[in-house]
Amino acid sequence: MPGTRESLEYGEATSFSYDEVKTDVDAAIADLINRYHQAYFFLKHKDWETEHEYRFVVSDERQEPLFVSLEDALVGVCVTENMIPNRIEQITRMATDQKIPAAKISWKYNSSTFCPLNDFAKELDK
Repeated sequence: MPGTRESLEYGEATSFSYDEVKTDVDAAIADLINRYHQAYFFLKHKDWETEHEYRFVVSDERQEPLFVSLEDALVGVCVTENMIPNRIEQITRMATDQKIPAAKISWKYNSSTFCPLNDFAKELDK
């Protein structure tokens, strides 16, 4: 099967030749995914290390979409000062309708300014 390494670090790659995969490309791809799934799906660049997220990786033979309810997943919305003003108004309205905080964050000289856009966000600015 392709590649010889058992793990990858950020920025590393694996290589293989056409001869290694030509007889069964699907099996070769499956082998690579099985071997390196941690790096392919869960390794994060240092720039994003402070972000908290969930990643769902599903391997399924069916072709129809997989439904995952995210009904209560969104806990707040932040926009930047560069966003189009009417888009900020739309997002603020939608967030307010869903009773979640909306705020605008401005960056200047390596510091941020937090500006609540609805009543739900005012509690966060304390």
